[in-house]
Amino acid sequence: DASFGGAAMTEMSAALRRMVAPGDPEVVEHIAGLLSNPAFAVRHAAMQALPHVVAKGDAAAIDMILARVDDKDVEIREEAIRALAQVASE
Repeated sequence: DASFGGAAMTEMSAALRRMVAPGDPEVVEHIAGLLSNPAFAVRHAAMQALPHVVAKGDAAAIDMILARVDDKDVEIREEAIRALAQVASE
């Protein structure tokens, strides 16, 4: 399911927060690469994961999200706006 919504997304979010220290450079770098993947599902999952592995207000993460606001897929653009709200607000 490309939407990755509901209970599965909630559990993924909680698991990432337990497994990854906010701002871990290796994890953030890997997700940054996935945001440019040609496969929609990969970009979508990466955009959903990003807010859970960075600190609130992380300027580099905000820049990564803003770069996807013009993605070719509307679902990625929508997810970018949701991610921006999660990362940019304290």
